[in-house]
Amino acid sequence: MLEEFAKAGLPIPERLIEIVDWDRLGRFCEFLRNKNEAGGFFSKGDAERILERHLYENVIFMDYVVSRCKVSRETNLADAGSGPGLPGYLFACLKQPPRITLIDSSRRRLGLVEEHHRTERSPASVRFEYSRLEEMRTTFSLIVMRALIPFPQCVELVCHLVGKGGFLVLSGSRFQQTDLSRFGFVSRETYVASELSFLGARTFLLLEKTGKQDSLYPRPWKIIQQEVKEWKESTP
Repeated sequence: MLEEFAKAGLPIPERLIEIVDWDRLGRFCEFLRNKNEAGGFFSKGDAERILERHLYENVIFMDYVVSRCKVSRETNLADAGSGPGLPGYLFACLKQPPRITLIDSSRRRLGLVEEHHRTERSPASVRFEYSRLEEMRTTFSLIVMRALIPFPQCVELVCHLVGKGGFLVLSGSRFQQTDLSRFGFVSRETYVASELSFLGARTFLLLEKTGKQDSLYPRPWKIIQQEVKEWKESTP
C-alpha cells in the first residue's frame, strides 16, 4: 500500500508509517474499489481516483486526529455518518486501534463495510450502529466526522454524543467562525491541510466539549433538514 501511494506521488506522514498496518489498509482500499458500484460509495467520475480523492484525504485526516487527540486502545471513537467507512475504518487499520463505532442510518454502504470487517482477522473492536445521530444516546471520547451537511448543523447533530473533555474533529472545505457554546463546544484549532491542496480547500476543525449543550439541542432532524435546505437554496 505504501508503494501505491508513493507511485501516485502522495507522501505519507512519517508518524503513520510505523503505526499503521498497511496490508490491512491495502485490503480496505481494494474493498472500496471492488464494492464501489454495489455500495454507491463514490461517483462514476471518482471511481478511478479512489486512492487520490478519498483514501489519501482520509489518511491525512487520520494523521491529524492521531497527532492532536492521543488516540490509543482506550479511546472510544465514533465515526458519525460513516458511509463507506471513511474516515472511521482507517482507525481499525492502526496497529494499536481504538474502540470504534461506525454510525450511519443507511445499511446500503455501511453494511458492506461490516461484511468486509468480518473477513478480516482484525484486532480492532469495531461496532456498526445503524441509527440516526440525533436519536442516539451513547457518549464517546472522540468523534470524527466529514462535514456532509453545513456547519454548524453538523455539530448540532452530535453535540450530545461527546462526553465532557472529549473531542469532535471535522473535515470539510471551510468553517466560518461561530459561537458553539450552545452545543457545549469550544474551538481549539483550525488546520488548513496544505497536503490536500490538489483536491481544493480542505480544512480540519478541532473542537473540545467543555460543557453541556443547551437542552434544546439536538433538534429533530426535520427542523435541521429544513434549515439545510433553506441554506442551500440561498447559497449561490
